[in-house]
Amino acid sequence: MKTQDYLDSILDDAEKAQLEYFIQNDVMREAVKKVLLAGIYSNGTFKKGEAPDPLRNFLLGFAFNRTEADDAALGRDLRAQVAGINTLEVAFSYLAKYKTEPERSPKKSNQAR
Repeated sequence: MKTQDYLDSILDDAEKAQLEYFIQNDVMREAVKKVLLAGIYSNGTFKKGEAPDPLRNFLLGFAFNRTEADDAALGRDLRAQVAGINTLEVAFSYLAKYKTEPERSPKKSNQAR
């Protein structure tokens, strides 16, 4: 079963409507994303008014604060960080599927022409 089908099967209409409301609100969505990502990488990569960008380099701050760890432990922890970021990004891509496009009214022809 595809993830979207699974989500549709476990969410009721009220929950889907709330997800649609959430995903339509760009400011709320980005604020929630920042809060969730802060626990994964919070070494100064967030800036007020800017969307969080998982491609910004958090590795240097992460490695710099783990000088006591050996290479294997650092690699395992880094892999876990990347998996967490990827999982969150995938979840937000599923949320985006609940965003509906506004209906466009058909163009009316000018009867005077």
